[in-house]
Amino acid sequence: MASTNKEMNRTEWNKTPYSSTEAKDTIRDIDRLFTKYGIKQHQIISSNGPHGRPGFAIQFVTRDKTYLIGLETLPVRGVNESSLMAQIKRAVYFQLKVALEACSVFFSPEEILFPFLVLPSGQTFYQTVEPHLDKLPSEGLKPLLQLPKE
Repeated sequence: MASTNKEMNRTEWNKTPYSSTEAKDTIRDIDRLFTKYGIKQHQIISSNGPHGRPGFAIQFVTRDKTYLIGLETLPVRGVNESSLMAQIKRAVYFQLKVALEACSVFFSPEEILFPFLVLPSGQTFYQTVEPHLDKLPSEGLKPLLQLPKE
């Protein structure tokens, strides 16, 4: 569960995505997504995240692979926990929605969901490699396709 550690005030938080979500029942919306895309095995997880703040995650199985998408609440002064939880539930919902839609037409689940793949250790692929990301060299942008000159 990735998140920021910088404490915010209410004004800063109000500028973050989904801070004023009007979603009435995100869990029902997630269940609908799973039904639409034929995902029968899933689990809702509420626990503390890596920084000790309340968190929300969805673990699910598709094509015999287990994936975990989750967040912990942002560190904010002056905002109640239910608003913070509503924000991260909505963020997880939209991450899941976009991923499942893309997997249904354009990509394999492995291409889109790879960072969220749960490894035998119980961690996601991203959680496993994240401590080493800063060691990877940056090659900058290189042309991927050579267009013919006119």
